[in-house]
Amino acid sequence: MNGHDHVLQHIQLNGVNYFGSGAGARSHNGMNTGYTGLKGYAQGHYGFMLHEGSATALTTTFVQPGGAQPYTYTIRKSRSGTLQKMVESASRWFSSSQ
Repeated sequence: MNGHDHVLQHIQLNGVNYFGSGAGARSHNGMNTGYTGLKGYAQGHYGFMLHEGSATALTTTFVQPGGAQPYTYTIRKSRSGTLQKMVESASRWFSSSQ
């Protein structure tokens, strides 16, 4: 988990999930939607990420002003103990107009 780009973003490369939360101090438009591994993003609004964990799952939700939640992703622990990635709900290409 990190933050610098002024968007909320989820990138997955080589089985590793990168959650970037940088929309707290500035909003940005112009996301490179062709970026390798980009699974979801929200741009054009301030926002933050909510992370909820249990013994079997970690859920990350993008939250924007007014409570909008344009993207949610859950990583679940499989029976064998390895992590299995599952998308719960996503507006993958959330436009800046919303």
